[in-house]
Amino acid sequence: MEVVAEAGPSVSSTSLESIQQKVDGDRLMRTISYLADVHGPRLLGTPNYYNAVEWLRGELKTYGVDTV
Repeated sequence: MEVVAEAGPSVSSTSLESIQQKVDGDRLMRTISYLADVHGPRLLGTPNYYNAVEWLRGELKTYGVDTV
């Protein structure tokens, strides 16, 4: 599975390549499933929103992302 992302000027291509190397299809599906099923609806400013952001921040750090 190929991961495709559009990056703004503050994201280096090296960071995206690092993430792509660490992500496999199964891990990606588990991440998406957990985000959708555990954190549920994430309206801006709600506890679910903030919990999901913090969880995803930690998850991205395991992919090698330093700045989230």
